[in-house]
Amino acid sequence: MRASLVESIGSPDRIVEELKKASDRVGAVCLFIGVVRSTSPLGRVVRLEYEAHEKLAEETLRKILKEVCEAHGVIDGVIEHKVGRASVGEPVMCVAVASEHREEAFRAVRELVERVKAETPIWKKEVAEAGERWVEETRREPLLLRLRGLIEVEVHEPMTARELVERLGMKPGEVLVMRKRAVLRWDDLLGEGDLVKVVPPDLATAGG
Repeated sequence: MRASLVESIGSPDRIVEELKKASDRVGAVCLFIGVVRSTSPLGRVVRLEYEAHEKLAEETLRKILKEVCEAHGVIDGVIEHKVGRASVGEPVMCVAVASEHREEAFRAVRELVERVKAETPIWKKEVAEAGERWVEETRREPLLLRLRGLIEVEVHEPMTARELVERLGMKPGEVLVMRKRAVLRWDDLLGEGDLVKVVPPDLATAGG
């Protein structure tokens, strides 16, 4: 497993070959590349500038990669995130995993991307024709609901507790996920047919 800050994102072909060599059990390699887009509320983007707490950022990237790979049974993984200036169209993040089957690869890559953007101390300045701004990563989906009591959920496909909460339109930290009275960690995997409760933290604390 490899997670690092880089001045330029490596070749996708090279990263795929690196992951294929991890094991002869590899049956799927899934790769995500984030690139700089040209659109912004400030008009056309000229460039992005990434800054990071380098030591802490790389520690966080390695921690996220290890946790997600273990949670989804992934064989190997790579995270690369650019620091410095990036022009429109330039790759700035690569997340890739190797697994036996495609299902766990898809789930792992999605969780890795979301956690890297939400948890890593990397800051992005957007420089556009009409000005510049520091961009804070926010959830793309609108808040669908605010939970006022517990709800029971039957899971119809494998996903993590984090993914379940996000699909309900909430953020980890706003609620807890419980299975048989035990509070789950966000990377705990739920299986098809699992019955869980999603509860506000204060209700769980009160023994609800």
